[in-house]
Amino acid sequence: MWMIREQIGETLEYSKPGNAITVLHRRYKDRLDQYSASFKLNGTDGKAYDTYVYSAKGVFEICHWSRQPDLSNPSS
Repeated sequence: MWMIREQIGETLEYSKPGNAITVLHRRYKDRLDQYSASFKLNGTDGKAYDTYVYSAKGVFEICHWSRQPDLSNPSS
């Protein structure tokens, strides 16, 4: 399983999903670099964009460090 920043941020219900994960990655760079990869993707506008993908372990790390409420438990 691999996920991009936008997908992870949307799942965690951030108002600015991609930005929130970028900030988290910068904050925990030493931990998250080993579970992510960056590459260029061409958008529909023909421009190349840096895209970060995270392995399953990276996604779990981001969820842990996000301090977002447990979405599987509505009472939390």
